[in-house]
Amino acid sequence: MQKHSFTLVPILLIHKSTETTEPNELSGSFRWFCHSVAPLLPLQRPSVFFVVFSQLPPPSIHYLATLGVAYEESFFLKNLANGLNVILGQFLELVTSLPDTSIKSPLRVTTMIVEQVLGSQDDPQVTVTIPQGTLRGASQTTVSGTIYHRFLGIPYAKPPVGNLRFRSPQPPENWNGTRDAVEFGSNCRQEGGIGEEDCLFINIFTPQLPNNSADTELLPVMVWFHWGAFVTGNGDITPGHLIDKRVLFVPINYRVNVFGFLSLQGADVSGNAGLKDQVAALSWVKNNIAHFGGDPDSVTIFGGSAGGASVHYHVLSPLSSGLFHRAISESGSALNPWAFTPDTQSYAFRLGSNLGLETDSAQELADFLRTVPGEQLSEAVDTLLTKEETVKLLTYPFLPTLEYPVEGESVFLTDYPYNVATSGKFNKVPYITGICLLEGHQFIGSDEGRLPCVPKPLVDPYNVVGDHVSAPVVTGVAARDLANSSFWEAIMDNFEQVVPTDLGLPAGSPGSIEVANKVKEFYFGYYHVSAPVVTGVAARDLANSSFWEAIMDNFEQVVPTDLGLPAGSPGSIEVANKVKEFYFGYEDISLETKSKWIDLQTDLLFAIGTQTTIHIQSKFSNATYNYQFVFGTPYHIAEVYYLIYSEAVEGVNTEPAIMSRLMTDLWSSFAKTGIPSATNVTWLPASGSSYPYLKLDTEHQLLNEVEKDRMDFWAGIYKDYYNGSINA
Repeated sequence: MQKHSFTLVPILLIHKSTETTEPNELSGSFRWFCHSVAPLLPLQRPSVFFVVFSQLPPPSIHYLATLGVAYEESFFLKNLANGLNVILGQFLELVTSLPDTSIKSPLRVTTMIVEQVLGSQDDPQVTVTIPQGTLRGASQTTVSGTIYHRFLGIPYAKPPVGNLRFRSPQPPENWNGTRDAVEFGSNCRQEGGIGEEDCLFINIFTPQLPNNSADTELLPVMVWFHWGAFVTGNGDITPGHLIDKRVLFVPINYRVNVFGFLSLQGADVSGNAGLKDQVAALSWVKNNIAHFGGDPDSVTIFGGSAGGASVHYHVLSPLSSGLFHRAISESGSALNPWAFTPDTQSYAFRLGSNLGLETDSAQELADFLRTVPGEQLSEAVDTLLTKEETVKLLTYPFLPTLEYPVEGESVFLTDYPYNVATSGKFNKVPYITGICLLEGHQFIGSDEGRLPCVPKPLVDPYNVVGDHVSAPVVTGVAARDLANSSFWEAIMDNFEQVVPTDLGLPAGSPGSIEVANKVKEFYFGYYHVSAPVVTGVAARDLANSSFWEAIMDNFEQVVPTDLGLPAGSPGSIEVANKVKEFYFGYEDISLETKSKWIDLQTDLLFAIGTQTTIHIQSKFSNATYNYQFVFGTPYHIAEVYYLIYSEAVEGVNTEPAIMSRLMTDLWSSFAKTGIPSATNVTWLPASGSSYPYLKLDTEHQLLNEVEKDRMDFWAGIYKDYYNGSINA
């Protein structure tokens, strides 16, 4: 018998009816939980469920085909006075009633640790020995009956701490004895102050382990780079139905934010450490994956958003040559404006100044920043940009950039991504890339970290209800409450209401106040409880005309910086006017024209870069495939949810289930052969003169040129106004 620890975050869920509810009916901010962990733990009562944040994929807990309940967000918001009391009271009652279960720290308000005894028959141990040492993993079975083995939290590089902060990754250390590999390792330090710096871990899910037989067939490997705009994210993810296709699934952590992308000329900080982490992980895979049944000569890298841009960077980098053989960029390209910055130097010196160091020495600054505690450094980065600098969506100070050579370190990015691509000097491997129809929708009122669960097909995906998009539709809660600051001020003024009564702490007592403060800090950090914090979208902005008027007043924000046109210059103003006329004609930008604003953001943030990538690479390679994901609510990286989170798709013959099988077939076949194939699907590569793309929808079609009119418009803009290197 073996014990495992699970962290349960108690969130009360109210069952709306006796019928099961599809996960796409989840409303508002609770959708965000779906991207972390899809499975739920049923606790004896059908009306109450709890989201499970587990340190390992629990083999003995059923991965539900449907989530089975709808989160009643309005209940949680409007009944906050007794919400947590009910949550924790029922939580304790239900958990203690489970067989073979005990509770650690039952009076801890924020989380509970539950140990559940798992039989060895359900979770047999397996071991693998690699040059670093021996690993103890575990086995489990998918809902389709495939037995697979997991090895989690394996260090692929030395911890980048102390003097190694900001430096290129170093080879990993060996260990003595047997290392447990049944729990994910720490997330990398990131936006919001979470995570640790000792975080360079790789996770392996394999449907077979090699035996001593010489005829054991090694299987294709799929290495996953996570999303997160290069400021957040982690590799704590399970393989969905990909593992049923006889491929290895290998997600990794890599450094993000200032820890992964600080670059300083004149110091021992060359830059792009996060991308070099990925190279180190790929090198580790090449040297070790055969021990897990994987073929080091059949490695496909894939990722979404920032992970997709990362994949494209490896296609462009000589440092990655020979480490992978196929590549898939989902909703991300190195040519996207959020994926590159020409300079982190000025931000770095501003960061040092904000932390108390005034210097013009880059090396002194680097040495100083290495002494700042990680949490303090992360918090300082979170507040580094000015309000004016954040006008453009997805603007961050520390991103992939050109490097300053440092003695003894290799250069990952030798030139601007556009220049490398157009030179033809890149890794010419079979390549898939594409976007979702409404990529820009995700960024109208929310950040990249708040992602939709498995989407639901809509009659009109631009407008959730009829022909009008409103704050209640976007947030999933009553806008009149969220827009009224007094609603939130009342909560803040009496935050002790969240203290469970069964703690026995009198209201106003030091203990009660301390618990309330801890709850607030855990759930909300240093933010006030407000609409943007709770829902991830400023409802008052979307509901008020002033939000849209501000966009109109500063419409130059839509002018791509890589055009090289100074703000306020005649050329910049002229481009802004042309963009306004093309997308909006003579209409004002408002809720009524929000769909056009979504199209514009989709193009600026994703489509231009992705389609430029297709046009360039197809001139040098005859194996470049393009797609547009249109099915359901095709917001940013929605396609990923039918691929990796496919356990959450309900049914066998439902449209979402069919789409999930199609995605899994296409991606896994590509990983095996370099050609994406599925039953009744024809997908041709771009040729340099023809640019077909697969439209992924209920009725998939092979069409020509994604959003051709819009892309032709931008091609004309760049032809007439381009003044330098793209990304510059």
